[in-house]
Amino acid sequence: MNICEPFLDKYAIYDSHACRKGKGNRKVLDRAQQFVRKYEWYLKLDIRKYFDSIDHDIVIHLLAKQFKDPDLLLLFEKILDTYHTEPGRGVPIGNLISQHLANFYLGCFDHWTKETRKIRGYVRYMDDFVLFSHEKHLLKTELAETEQFLKNHLHLELKSNIQINRCSRGIPFLGFRVFPAHIRLLPESMKRFSKKYRKKARQTAPNGM
Repeated sequence: MNICEPFLDKYAIYDSHACRKGKGNRKVLDRAQQFVRKYEWYLKLDIRKYFDSIDHDIVIHLLAKQFKDPDLLLLFEKILDTYHTEPGRGVPIGNLISQHLANFYLGCFDHWTKETRKIRGYVRYMDDFVLFSHEKHLLKTELAETEQFLKNHLHLELKSNIQINRCSRGIPFLGFRVFPAHIRLLPESMKRFSKKYRKKARQTAPNGM
């Protein structure tokens, strides 16, 4: 990845985040807030069982467009072949190479969204992404187009929790709700944090405390 990462990063669009220097959680929330302030409507989507659904043959096909070294491509094939959720599909969550390849896998979708569909308001963090528009009906059109592209080109399905709403009401994104003027932690995120905090406190407390 020390060798390949710069090439993968060069292929990525500006608004693709995760596994990129300077493109972490806080950065993508700030970027989403910029779009919230600019547009009236949003379409929030994410992928169903994303890491489990990544197609090995498609990954190699996409990598072959970036790298011409057959030995390197063979190495990627061998790495991918060490893990399957079903034949020819899936990468392990948490593995460094998996993280980079998972982000890269949706790169062609990023370019299609920005360059073919001409969506100026768009931001993605791994498999969570948001499209923005001044018109609600345009987002409904993009939803249909997005579903077809992901299915036909990447063998992916959207989760059923599709959301189209006004930006003024805030966007639920990465455990937060992003408003034009502020960003709040979602209640369910606060509950998870509190539960983990209490568990950690019990584990580290001195005996008898």
